[in-house]
Amino acid sequence: MAIDKAIWHYEVPDYPKELPNEQGGVHIAFFFRWMAENGFAGAELNEEYPAIQMKLKLNMLDAFEILMNFFDGTIMAEDFSEDGARFANAYYLEKELYSREYGNYLEDYEALMPQLEHLEGFEKFYQVVKYSEENYQMVKQQIDQRFAEYESWLSEQNNQEDDSIKSEINEVQG
Repeated sequence: MAIDKAIWHYEVPDYPKELPNEQGGVHIAFFFRWMAENGFAGAELNEEYPAIQMKLKLNMLDAFEILMNFFDGTIMAEDFSEDGARFANAYYLEKELYSREYGNYLEDYEALMPQLEHLEGFEKFYQVVKYSEENYQMVKQQIDQRFAEYESWLSEQNNQEDDSIKSEINEVQG
């Protein structure tokens, strides 16, 4: 199942005709890059394209180009490691428990919009954000923060499950 697709963002009625379709994938590329840089790339990138993965980590290749050319502007849970897919689903998908409590990626991205550099000549909205190192660094800080919160939240969830299991065992033994 796709988590996000560039086509979902450029095949909308209000998408400017003069704007390249690829612009619909900039926000996805920022997330994809963060995932790859943080060791959450999936088997396809790690095993089938190890040279691409290495060049991506060394900033020799552009995550935006990789996303658009190798992944058709789409990220799926399968594109990430098991832990990466769990985080991507929890943070990116707005209906997940974590994102309902803490916020999701697209909400965070929209909140950053006033600070991000945009293409000139367009009204400011998320599809006209430039894919640049400066913009990525701002988005990266936000994802870093959310990931730290996610790890704490996940640990808390696991502790609650452990306590629940212990309680059930005590009831059965009691």
